[in-house]
Amino acid sequence: MGAEPFLPSVCHRHPADPWPTAQYYDEAIADLQLARSQLRPDGNCCSVCEDSGHQAFECHHNPLLLARKWTAARGVWTCWHCGFTATSDAEATEHFGLNDEASPACLKAETATQADLAMLVARLAHRLRRSSPGDSLAADALGFLRRHSMQGAVLRSVSSDSISCT
Repeated sequence: MGAEPFLPSVCHRHPADPWPTAQYYDEAIADLQLARSQLRPDGNCCSVCEDSGHQAFECHHNPLLLARKWTAARGVWTCWHCGFTATSDAEATEHFGLNDEASPACLKAETATQADLAMLVARLAHRLRRSSPGDSLAADALGFLRRHSMQGAVLRSVSSDSISCT
């Protein structure tokens, strides 16, 4: 009779059917009971996974430890846009907003920065147009802003002749 095939801990399996089964619960309960038998260092291998080098109270197959890590990780949010990590509800609300429809603060800042830059480019273009009427660079810059819808609300409501560049 051959050895039993190795199966990773029930906590680390990704079955085709994502719903827990009675067998998975039974395995998790058995792992918890094995972990319960080794609450302190005793010089033996891990009672949960039988590996050496660690024991049940620190085992990555111990369902209780995995549940605690998962619960702790749920209080951490990382922004996909800028990489900011919020570790409290207050930080998360400040950066991400109150609901899923809100824009994160980093995107609002980026939009404001783009609008400021577009306004600066437009002002420079208008100044260049006045100082060097034959230079096409001013028209190219303003054309770029128009093509990329970067005129900004301020520029749309103000005629190009009324922009002060002083």
